[in-house]
Amino acid sequence: MPSILHQTLCELFHARPHLAAELLEAARLLPTAANVEGELLPADLSQSSAPEYRADVVVKLSGDAEMTVIIEAQLQPDPTKPFSWPVYVAVAQSQRRGKVALLVLTLDESTARWAARPVAVGITGTLRPVVIGPKSLPVVTELSQAIENPEIAVLSALAHGRRKVGAQVGRVAAEAARSLDAERRRLYTDLILQHLNGAARRALETLMIKDWQPESEFLRAIDARQEAAIEARGEARWWGSGEALVGMLETRFGPLPAEVTLRVENAKLDELRVCSARLLEAKTLAEVFQPASRANGSMA
Repeated sequence: MPSILHQTLCELFHARPHLAAELLEAARLLPTAANVEGELLPADLSQSSAPEYRADVVVKLSGDAEMTVIIEAQLQPDPTKPFSWPVYVAVAQSQRRGKVALLVLTLDESTARWAARPVAVGITGTLRPVVIGPKSLPVVTELSQAIENPEIAVLSALAHGRRKVGAQVGRVAAEAARSLDAERRRLYTDLILQHLNGAARRALETLMIKDWQPESEFLRAIDARQEAAIEARGEARWWGSGEALVGMLETRFGPLPAEVTLRVENAKLDELRVCSARLLEAKTLAEVFQPASRANGSMA
């Protein structure tokens, strides 16, 4: 049974077939994906007299690039794949009578290196998969870019969410997912949160918009924890805490001076909100705590 992560990687292409062209552009095998259209095809690559061979996703590209793209979501090395992949390509070429690319998508760098190895075909032939791994996926930190292409933003969060940029890529990907249908929004948001480092996850909780009602089980659990803490303390409802802001600051700027940590721990609710909102735009620690005269409600 395919894992949820595997199914989600495939769902990205079902939701946006043009993603195949964009990833080929990222691999520098297409000059641009702008004038290319994507169309889903049946994933069954079997011949009537042969065993069943079923790829994860098959996309037809048209426009400036005419080809069939076979997409394999690969979470770990699989020794059987080098024997199946040449069959996929050969049957697709026979069916479509044109160019065929085998695109392997993975979130694991060691799996990417494994998948990139040439596959021998016959005695003299070689199949070279197009491999998109963490190093090939862009780091999406601009909200406008994430909203324009939520699937690329999700891949960015899944691939880079455990790095120092986790808070940024997670935030813009989650914000972009809010514009999607309920099913995709739940699926994407759950996976984004599960692939962030601890500090980035706390940062995303802190930066969540107050009236964002949780859609996924993961977010509902967060909301329940927040409400329980609020009830215990008798405070007004709010997202985040001084502890979460400290974690976010450490993720962005490294170890904090003791006076900064103490300052955050003793800050009032409004001050925490202002500093949290400022963090993703600030280039230095000082900009997070700029004087009140430059921003209302900030810590002076």
